[in-house]
Amino acid sequence: MNQLEQIKLENQNLIDKLKELAEIDEEKASVMSAIFIKTNDELRINNIKEIQTNMANKAKAFGVSPEKYIVRQESIIYSYIEQINKFMKSYNDEYINIKNKLQKAQENQKKLIFNTKKLSNGKKICILTNRVNEQILNEYDNRIKKCKEQINSYEDIISRCEEEFEACRMRRENDFKELFSNNDIGNNKGLTIIKNNNIFKRIKNIFNGYKEFSKHVLREYASRINDMKIETLEKHLTKIKKNMVDFSNEIDKMFENI
Repeated sequence: MNQLEQIKLENQNLIDKLKELAEIDEEKASVMSAIFIKTNDELRINNIKEIQTNMANKAKAFGVSPEKYIVRQESIIYSYIEQINKFMKSYNDEYINIKNKLQKAQENQKKLIFNTKKLSNGKKICILTNRVNEQILNEYDNRIKKCKEQINSYEDIISRCEEEFEACRMRRENDFKELFSNNDIGNNKGLTIIKNNNIFKRIKNIFNGYKEFSKHVLREYASRINDMKIETLEKHLTKIKKNMVDFSNEIDKMFENI
């Protein structure tokens, strides 16, 4: 095999390797998406279980049977799910935005890697075929140098996107805990839970248990959901959108500077 044939073979090998790398990147993106979606589902399911467990524990303390509050519990859970879905959609939008920027940088970087190799081989062919002068060599060297600089710039974007993905994941989990944690409901300091430890208090539960449970647990859940709809969740959604816009502007500027 002569040197020209060797160069052609190198070009084909590089094309094959870049295709493999593209498949790996695509598979990695699919895995990241699956993990993100799975975590959303886990957070949602765990929150529902938390509500059910907290209500069951408080109801037991007040001497209230499940059938007395199950309808209101389902209504509360439905309202929580509505708010959770809004929350998750905003973070899904942010994640998709990061993924799109990442994939664009990866694709552009692969093209440049191929172009760099193609230019390098073109320079070799010119030298081998004696179709070369100092000006042509300088042009090749300058173009190769420029491609390598751009490859490094795209690597910076890729690293920044991966960093932002992890930051987005952590913000989502922390914000979710802040918004939807409800273990404290029914634990107010002024609340005196009626214990079923003697006959007189068991009798008292018959008349006042559900009333107190409704006041200190069910209504508190409803109040928290109402606050969330009016103010709390909207503040978080605004913050999520701002993070997404700021990140997009940052990455777009990095693209422009290449």
